[in-house]
Amino acid sequence: MTKPVVLCILDGWGLREDSTANAPRLAHTPCFDRLWASCPHATLITHGRDAGLPSGQMGNSEVGHTNIGAGRVVAMDLGQIDLAIEDGSFAASPALAAFIAALKASGGRRICSASSPTAACMPILPIWPRQHG
Repeated sequence: MTKPVVLCILDGWGLREDSTANAPRLAHTPCFDRLWASCPHATLITHGRDAGLPSGQMGNSEVGHTNIGAGRVVAMDLGQIDLAIEDGSFAASPALAAFIAALKASGGRRICSASSPTAACMPILPIWPRQHG
């Protein structure tokens, strides 16, 4: 006899004991409470290295959707950059060497990056000098 299995992902539903600013904890959730008490369940770590991000970095929906079902940690772009810096491959990158050479040759000396507390959807934007060559 086979038993049905349900994969139910509660996107954006964090689990923590503190009820301060915690909508799931403050809400009246009888259906969820019954399922939680009577059905097997698991929780996932959705931030930092366990989610393919730098240590301490908060996850988001894209991170969760990418990692769920992959069977492994999928390093997100931000996580890949950190891993490349740690293992030395970033400094040895031909693309980085070419960028630095072009920057030096053009007389440029500024790189600007946009950032946010979550680093979500914030690419590094090189600012090239107006005079090229």
